[in-house]
This record gives sequence, C-alpha cells and structure tokens, in this order.
Amino acid sequence: MQYSEQKIKEFISELAEALEIEEENISVNSKLSDLNWDSLAIISAISIADKCFGVVISIEKLAACKTINDIIDIAC
Repeated sequence: MQYSEQKIKEFISELAEALEIEEENISVNSKLSDLNWDSLAIISAISIADKCFGVVISIEKLAACKTINDIIDIAC
C-alpha cells in the first residue's frame, strides 16, 4: 500500500514532536542514528505508525530500520 504525501507528512510531524526535533530538521531521508533514537523513540514510532498508517510495526522490524523512509516502507 502506498500512503498519501499528507499521511507521510503527518507521520514525520508527529515523530519530530516525539523526538523533540524541529519538524524542518527531519525528513524521510533522516538517519535514525542522527536523531534522539532510543527505546522510547521506538515505542513512540510504533504508536505513531499505528495512528497514521493503521499498522502495528514489530520492534524487531523497527530495530532494523536505518532511516525514516525505512519505517514508512515497512508500514506499507
């Protein structure tokens, strides 16, 4: 499934808020290792993906992600 640009922007916006990063400093190409990516961020990302995309991503799949785009790809 492909998500609309609006859904992707919503995901990035909510993720930026959860990570306490200005939205303009985060994009689909952002490396998770460059962000405040920790266990709380992982749990937040799971919740945000469920809200925005209607899917629950496993911790194992999320742990393998390197970029925000990787998260969006596994949500599809």
